[in-house]
Amino acid sequence: MTAERSRGAARRISAARRMTVARRRIVRPGALLLLAALFAACASAPPASVAPTPTRAPLPTPLTTAYQLGTDVWYEGLVLHMDLATAVLDSRGGTVDIAFRIENAGAEPSDLDARMTLVVAGNRIAPTRESHIPTTPAGETALALLSFELQEIDSAEDGVLEIGADPDHIAKVPFGPAGGEAVTFQPVDLKLSGTTAASSLRITLRRGLIRWDLPDWSQELTEDLRALTLTYDATFTGTFSGGLAFTGNNVALRLPNGKIVEARPDGHSQSVELIGAGKTKRGLMSRFEIPASAKGKFGLVVRSGGEERIIAFTIKG
Repeated sequence: MTAERSRGAARRISAARRMTVARRRIVRPGALLLLAALFAACASAPPASVAPTPTRAPLPTPLTTAYQLGTDVWYEGLVLHMDLATAVLDSRGGTVDIAFRIENAGAEPSDLDARMTLVVAGNRIAPTRESHIPTTPAGETALALLSFELQEIDSAEDGVLEIGADPDHIAKVPFGPAGGEAVTFQPVDLKLSGTTAASSLRITLRRGLIRWDLPDWSQELTEDLRALTLTYDATFTGTFSGGLAFTGNNVALRLPNGKIVEARPDGHSQSVELIGAGKTKRGLMSRFEIPASAKGKFGLVVRSGGEERIIAFTIKG
């Protein structure tokens, strides 16, 4: 009885094992199908979203414009031949270069030390370190360059180069009509004549010259002044063997308002000569500072031996 029970139990265990194996064989293909379906779903799913690459806007193309200046400026005893301005600009700004020549007709080397600025689109711009303004030897001409950096200015049509600063005279070199009129301070020659005598001193007026600078001092005058140089011959008609010591005490200038002005006391502005009996010294000169706005009737005052005479002349403007 016991042996029969043992064999029955063994048969039941074996049957249970066969059912388990069968179940496993049934489940495994379904699991594989499920995995396959999940894999296919993943494979067919759309890719993750990627941000589009932004399209770069094209950079603006700089426009190069050349301005033929063709303007001469007389400043601090030098002649500045302003030749060419070149602007390379776009909406972000750019550069402006000005090429010019410095002519020094004087007897000494000279430096142009005036402040130079570019006025454009309502802005005042100083030169960059790339600028080059050399010392100009006596009797020579030197090449010079001014460079300016512009920010958010796309045109130099109204550009004006200003040379000088308050309180001195300021020259102006426009790039074109939009910049207004040029201010160059070109010297003005005056055709003058006349003769008068005070006692034994006779003066014959030859010419006049108006300038806004003092070339022999490499200096610009202040904006309220001009320099008037008068050139004349002086004759001592007396017989004194010692001659006549001619100095600034013998001449002066009468302004249109009647004020008397003496020659500049700088050691360069008045001829001093010893004139022999019956002799003439030619090409003597006196340089006076006059108001920049003065015009009308002037007079060269001649003094000698307690007498005073005047050679009248007119300056129109």
